[in-house]
This record gives sequence, structure tokens and C-alpha cells, in this order.
Amino acid sequence: MSIARVFLLTGILAAIGAGCTTTGKTTGDVIDDTAIASTVKTRLLREDFGEGLEVNVEAYKGIVQLGGFIDEDTAARRMVEVARSVDGVVEVDNAMQERGPERSTGQAVDDGITTSRIKARIAAEDFGDGLALNVSTYNGNVLISGFVTSSKAKASIEDIAERDDNTRRVINNLRVVDPDMR
Repeated sequence: MSIARVFLLTGILAAIGAGCTTTGKTTGDVIDDTAIASTVKTRLLREDFGEGLEVNVEAYKGIVQLGGFIDEDTAARRMVEVARSVDGVVEVDNAMQERGPERSTGQAVDDGITTSRIKARIAAEDFGDGLALNVSTYNGNVLISGFVTSSKAKASIEDIAERDDNTRRVINNLRVVDPDMR
């Protein structure tokens, strides 16, 4: 292995390790969860779920959450099966929502702006370490999924999404996890 690769790998591991101590996750936990989420994403991409698959995958100590807007519930059930088949997955949380009626091009642009604005507002707040979440918007419906380490953070993030002018409805599928769980 070249010196450059060793330094790169060392830097990545140090960065990962720096954020682990306050979340209750060891560097090994972070690496395991990253590998699990990557494997789930890869296997989902290999399947034929139709065009425009926009499923977010988060992992926390072997718990995998699938979030995003999808076309039909049968696809969601199959995606859960695929995620369960991955080594290291202890539980799969289906936080996906059906899209509903088609949206216009203008609505798709508004949804993208809404998602970006909400993500920026969340990033500007201090929710502590351990935040792993996704925001998706479809026809003004904002879906928040992922993991947080407190009920207060979950409620505050929902409030941020509700205050956006283009938000019609917030679907808060954030899962509060105990950072000390093993």
C-alpha cells in the first residue's frame, strides 16, 4: 500500500473516530454500519424496482432504516426483504412512503428547493453528534427519516420542516436511538 493511501486511510479513520465517542458508537460500529448501508444500497440497485428509485438507507448499530418516496407498497416489502438479507442487519425499519399523484415540473423544482432549505436549517442548528437523517419532499409532503439520539432533536427537526412555506405535511419517521445500546 502506498504512503498516500496509508495517510488517506488514517485520516478517514481518525475523522470517523472523532465523532464516535459522544454517540456511543465505536469506530468499529461506524465502519460496520457504513458497510451495512453500502451493501444494502448496492443490493437495492441490483434489483429492478423501476425508474427513479430514491430510497435513503441509514444504519445504526445494525438497525437499517429505509426512507423515501416510492411508487408502490409491494416494492417497499421487497426492499425490506433485500435489506434483511444483508449480513449484520439486526432489524429493518420501513420508513418509506408512497408518492401519490404525479407532480408537475414546477412542483418538482419547489420540492427540491424545500428539501434544500430544510436541510440547511437543520445543519445550522446544534443537535449534537449522532445525527444521521434524510429529508425528501414530494408534492409538498416532507419525509424525514433516519436516526437521532433524543426526542427533543426529533421534535425540533419536525418543527423546522413544518415552518417551511412550501411544506404541506411533515411525515416524521425519525427514530430515536439510545447511544449506549449494544
